Amino acid sequence: MLNRLKLMISVVWLGLATVSAVCAADESSSVNALRDTLAATTSLSGKFEQTLRDAEGELIETSAGNFVLQRPGRFFWHTLEPFEQQLISDGSTIWLYDPDLMQVTVRPVTDDLKNTPAALLSESAESLAEAFLITRSVGQEGRVVFGLTPVDDDSLFARLELEFDGQQLLRIVVHDSLNQTTEFSLSNTERNQPVDAAQFTFSAPDGVDVLID
Repeated sequence: MLNRLKLMISVVWLGLATVSAVCAADESSSVNALRDTLAATTSLSGKFEQTLRDAEGELIETSAGNFVLQRPGRFFWHTLEPFEQQLISDGSTIWLYDPDLMQVTVRPVTDDLKNTPAALLSESAESLAEAFLITRSVGQEGRVVFGLTPVDDDSLFARLELEFDGQQLLRIVVHDSLNQTTEFSLSNTERNQPVDAAQFTFSAPDGVDVLID
């Protein structure tokens, strides 16, 4: 459960940290482009569809919902199908709320979460170069795909792929150490729109069990 939570947080931070014009960079400056474009995005919102497939490509599970992200480190990730769940952070605390179970798990944003590979995308270009092997390729219809392979063998994932159409982030694909593939397809995204800060905090409703992790 903890690793899946940390992987989800990594993906959420990753979506916020990289959703800018990285595709304008050539191969030799990919690392600098990822770092330099962070300041271009202050918030991102939209819808997502998630699929998880096993090593043979068989579909294990699907989910869908919407999200709101705001730098630095704030997010509201709301799964609506097949079961409702909310993953929320104000940058210092994380809430994982399951309405069906009437339960919320609370934990601080500690170093083990900040040091997930996605969080490193807010660091210097030198840190990126040390943490990832970064490649750039052009796919169908001129879409740019960045591949990020962690140097650390203890990483939560084996490889990440980010697919852009112009400045639009379309997909995040995560390949894990079990050869499973998690794909997030984003749609209806809006960048740098006003965001209600109340979305990034959580107060447990009456009757909800609060678990401190």
